[in-house]
Amino acid sequence: MPKIVDKEARRRDIARAALRVFGHRGIHSFKMADIAKEAGIGKGTVYEFFRSKREWISNAFVVLLEEYSLGMVPPSTELRTPADRIRDMISGTFSFFGDDEERLRFGVELWQASLPRRNTEPLFDDLPAVFNEYRTGVIATVNEGMADGS
Repeated sequence: MPKIVDKEARRRDIARAALRVFGHRGIHSFKMADIAKEAGIGKGTVYEFFRSKREWISNAFVVLLEEYSLGMVPPSTELRTPADRIRDMISGTFSFFGDDEERLRFGVELWQASLPRRNTEPLFDDLPAVFNEYRTGVIATVNEGMADGS
């Protein structure tokens, strides 16, 4: 009987392996063979899931954001004050990155890659928008708390 493979689950597992590799080696100095080895797949299989280094990094970033978002959703946001939500965000961020140095390195490298540089484009066009959306949400929560005195 042929083995049934959930390609989407496998894709996410490989993106998580890539995230670990990027955290260890950086987003500029990894090899596709590093990801294949970390994911436990053959080098040729690498390209069945992602066709370029940029696509690997983007998908690892999506996995990082999804995992971060899952840990950041408080159970009842409607009843929480803005100050409580900011505390939850800070606490959740520290918990998420905690002792996972590779995850933290990858996140910082991506943030750095998204910064505008003189005479060059950011490494990823969509990253500044993602980080700006996050920053905008934090600012809105702080402003809400200042307006209602919490």
